[in-house]
Amino acid sequence: MVTRRSLLQAPLAVACSCCLSRTAGAQVPSGAYIRSHPRLCGIEPGYEDENFKYDMRRVLPRSGFSQFDDHLAEEINALNTFFVFLNSRYAPEVFIYDDRAAPFGGIALRVDGAHARILIGLSLLIAEQKRVGESWPSSVIGAMAHEWAHAYQYRAGLDDKLELHADYMSGWYMGHKQRYGLAMDINVFSDAIYLRGGKSGQFRGRPYGSPEQRVAAMLAGRSDGYSRASLNTQFTSSYVNAASNRGYSYVSTL
Repeated sequence: MVTRRSLLQAPLAVACSCCLSRTAGAQVPSGAYIRSHPRLCGIEPGYEDENFKYDMRRVLPRSGFSQFDDHLAEEINALNTFFVFLNSRYAPEVFIYDDRAAPFGGIALRVDGAHARILIGLSLLIAEQKRVGESWPSSVIGAMAHEWAHAYQYRAGLDDKLELHADYMSGWYMGHKQRYGLAMDINVFSDAIYLRGGKSGQFRGRPYGSPEQRVAAMLAGRSDGYSRASLNTQFTSSYVNAASNRGYSYVSTL
């Protein structure tokens, strides 16, 4: 349970979006060039990208983006707090991954039933810095929230409308951060989702939803999170489950 005191000391006071938005532009690794937008998605092997495979030898200790690297652990703590993974055996494993040879952006892989492994692709950081300059933290943090939503889905055993639902829950997370006064540009994240949407995409054998549907789901989640957030909020399983249920009710109408 998160009290008002611990909430202020942990995810809000140290969330990397606040730090990132007030500092200079990121350092882009030399020689990096992305020819297309990597997707924001969660996938399982066999459901997308013709049996997606990854190589743990491509895991990086740091991304080369000092703003991201310096505050990654803090943002992970915030995400684990909001999605109730703190001190949980289901807390996702998180890795920075060099996906420049075959960009995927962000991926949440189901490892063993209810457990997730999240890969944050270097291509996502590079592409967003090139696309929106110093505003890139908003879309990267939103993408991370999207992947944590997939990790939550795995733990909860959810199995329908997963992509749109993850969009809703990422907006829910961003809405809380905005309500708490952190510098989040929801339009930057909205554009990132729209650019990477597509009716041809599949997640676990089901359509992603159109770009318009994905943006609508995220914005509905943002409104929900913003309207319900308070300094007295306790991030319990019942709290996030209620948000999840509201999300399913909404995306079922799309």
